[in-house]
Amino acid sequence: MSRSVAFYTVGNSRYFPGLVGLVNSLRHCGHTEEIFVLDAGLTNRQREMLKGHCTLVERPSEHVSNPTMYKSYPSLLRTPDVVVIIDCDMIVTRSLVPLLERARSGQICGFADPESDRWFAEWQQLFELPQSPRRQLYVNAGFFAFSTQRWPLLLRWYAEACGRVRQMPTLYEGAKDGPSAQGDQDALNAIFMARVPAEALHVLPKEEAPDGYALWRDWVTVVDARTLACRCRGQDTWLIHSSGVPKAWERAGWFRVRNSAYVRLLRRLLWDTQSIAAIPETELPIWLRPGPAGLLAIHGLDLANAPAIVRLRDRPVRVLRKWRHIPAANM
Repeated sequence: MSRSVAFYTVGNSRYFPGLVGLVNSLRHCGHTEEIFVLDAGLTNRQREMLKGHCTLVERPSEHVSNPTMYKSYPSLLRTPDVVVIIDCDMIVTRSLVPLLERARSGQICGFADPESDRWFAEWQQLFELPQSPRRQLYVNAGFFAFSTQRWPLLLRWYAEACGRVRQMPTLYEGAKDGPSAQGDQDALNAIFMARVPAEALHVLPKEEAPDGYALWRDWVTVVDARTLACRCRGQDTWLIHSSGVPKAWERAGWFRVRNSAYVRLLRRLLWDTQSIAAIPETELPIWLRPGPAGLLAIHGLDLANAPAIVRLRDRPVRVLRKWRHIPAANM
């Protein structure tokens, strides 16, 4: 096990299937490094399942409504040279060693967010930045890797910025948009745009870490389920990200879930003989259960939730919303 690298994520009972998928994918891709999990509401049984596979960290005393706001918790710990912060709704699809080596050399590695041009001048005041944030690629906060020796203040900056966002409305609390709507992701990008030189950032294309929309649109294909290898629009992926809600493992996801690359690999990782945790079938929706019934369910939902079908299904709702916003004619 490499002591110079560690992975950090946040998990709770709701996200436990995704957390198991993430941990299993890291191990499957050859990563034996320590994995820290901030316990944001795991059950006792889930904690027992993770023992021996992950290091559990108690959450800070300060309560937050959105668990992603805890992502800066490595700032409270003694960290190794290379820190990798990664969301638990991700599956790693190949070894991350090349990115870790780049991080060790001093670059901060991440992936472009689909909303690549997001920027607010208000970030300077909101986050007390030393200068106005420059315009550059907006980075997805679901994954980033860096060296604490090269960037010893980054975790402190991130924690302080997240602390400021906790007092502001975010999408999680129903905000429509604004300089704090993306929560910790806005905090991180404000730091990247004002405190980190542009040349220190190594931002990979979003196709190499496709999100939930790309997965739902079938832009991501599984090249080899045995090795977890995937491609998105001709690009080999490093990881795939089940962003958005509901998640693929939630029962409410029946109206959205498809037999995407993420679902295919999650099924494989949950029921692999080397899985770190045997989640009872009854705690999973039928489309993630093993056997013929599970396969039949996911293939049926894949057809029912195809983009063309969803557009037809949602059309009456869109028409109604548009009609409700048409101003009354002058009399």
